Amino acid sequence: LSELDNSYLYKGSLTWTHGRHNVKVGGGFIRRQFTDMQSTGPRGTFTFVGATASVAVPVVNGTAVGSTTLNDGAGLANLLLGSPSALSRSLGAFASSYRTWEPGGYVQDDWHAIRRLTLNLGVRYDVFTPKVEVHDRIGNLNIFTGQVLVPGMNTSRTTGLNTVYSDVAPRVGFAITLGHEMVVRGGYGISYFPGDINSGALLKNPPYTPSVGCGPSTGTACSAYGSFGTLDQGMPVPAVSVVATTTPAGLSSVTILPGTSITEIEQNFAPSYIQQYNLIVEKGIGKNTVSAGYIGTVGRQIAMNPQDINRALPSGTATANPRPITQLNPNIGTVTAWLSEGRSAYNALQLTFQRRVSNGINVNSGYTFAKETDDVNAAGNIGSGGYNTLIGPQAGIVANIQKYDHSAGDFDVKHRFYAALNYAPTFFDSVTGYRAVVAKGWQANAVLTWQTGVPYTVTNATGRTGIIGLASGERPDRVKASLKASTPAVGTSGYWLDTTAWSSQALYTLGNSARNVGYGPGATIVNLSLFKTFVMPKKTNIEFRSEFFNIFNHPTFSNPVTTLGSGNFGQITSVAAGSQPRQIQFALKYIF
Repeated sequence: LSELDNSYLYKGSLTWTHGRHNVKVGGGFIRRQFTDMQSTGPRGTFTFVGATASVAVPVVNGTAVGSTTLNDGAGLANLLLGSPSALSRSLGAFASSYRTWEPGGYVQDDWHAIRRLTLNLGVRYDVFTPKVEVHDRIGNLNIFTGQVLVPGMNTSRTTGLNTVYSDVAPRVGFAITLGHEMVVRGGYGISYFPGDINSGALLKNPPYTPSVGCGPSTGTACSAYGSFGTLDQGMPVPAVSVVATTTPAGLSSVTILPGTSITEIEQNFAPSYIQQYNLIVEKGIGKNTVSAGYIGTVGRQIAMNPQDINRALPSGTATANPRPITQLNPNIGTVTAWLSEGRSAYNALQLTFQRRVSNGINVNSGYTFAKETDDVNAAGNIGSGGYNTLIGPQAGIVANIQKYDHSAGDFDVKHRFYAALNYAPTFFDSVTGYRAVVAKGWQANAVLTWQTGVPYTVTNATGRTGIIGLASGERPDRVKASLKASTPAVGTSGYWLDTTAWSSQALYTLGNSARNVGYGPGATIVNLSLFKTFVMPKKTNIEFRSEFFNIFNHPTFSNPVTTLGSGNFGQITSVAAGSQPRQIQFALKYIF
């Protein structure tokens, strides 16, 4: 993996103040240049297996030794003889160099309409051009024709992706003072951003990502690549071969290796955008401030990244429906897609209480009641939890994903409360002399965080749909409304889930259990600290700190095992990532 990034930013702005208006106008553009060199298997992999009939077993004095139907050690013998059952190598042949432009501009007016009311009115305009590669060494796929798109041969430099020029983003906000220490604030705005920023969207596709796969267990003889096939002969170097051909339909195509995986970005891929809005009421009560607010976010055209859209619907029988895109182009296998069709929504009630320092006490606390839904899995979690198992014909891909996978989001936390307390006693302020050394300079702090759990998805241990290209991760049938055990327990002596709430769906069908169907255990963490400051000569101090993290040693448990058919299904067997036991530390700090 090698990466080199250069970003050039050019911008300018003008501010004009006139009467009650403060107007800002600005614009600029970003030139992004980045080079990426990445190979999934640059050195290659030798596989030695002796458990299938397609694998040759060692031959001694003309006689085969070992069984091709039993795992009886023939694989190890093949290793010793240097006779692999398969070899594979995937090599990035080039360091791809990409270029994009991002021009944009804005106008904003902060208008003090009346003494009690301020309006913020603005609009922003952005353009995000599709990536191009300096030497046109990228590729794309038209899923409706099976046509492999290669710049300079049968498509444009952007592989057919068009620049969107309609991303106008208005913003409006207000703040009004109602008197009696009450203020109301609100706003609405749209923000656009490119969604294809993941390395998987760089369109490193055949024919510029050559690979080799051969050997007795693959059906392809290694002799096709030259004198290869044994360990001492090494690994062949994949070759780039770009051959333009014409399909029976008259479309220009490209010859690529059979069974090739490819990444597709839909031709109408557009920047994602977020609509944000809020309304907050704040009231001062003596030395305290309370607020109540509604916060909302709606995402549209969010980047979807299903890991294989070359999947048919379940057939209902043992004879699987064929892969739809493979029917158009037999050379195509797995198709990883980038679609700008995702949707998300977040709505929350937020309550806060703050007490400014009074008698040495300062309090800051808040509560959030929220709901987040989407049909896009979290980054790094794509393809899990049965996501994108309902695909089907190309025209219905997005509708099927939205129907089958729209649910609570991966990080949907319904309730969250926090409170922070700082206390610095003031009743010893008048103490002097040696007693002040002991009595003054103390400060105690406490932080409490409590929240409910995050969602989980139940999947089958083994595949049942019969869909070609889908071996696991399918969701079963949900057969009960209640999902938790009658007495939820942690550990292998009990169950968190009611394991009878799900059952494997009928063969060659999809289950009805939803994505993110339930919620795991929550978390409660309390941290305490105690500080003592000693005043030293020449305006220096020594601070002694004692800090207690997770003082009650309360573990944060992970979600239960959610693989139906596994031995620990429904049980919580571990703590969550990042969960820490109680930690106590002492420190001495000299401040000068």
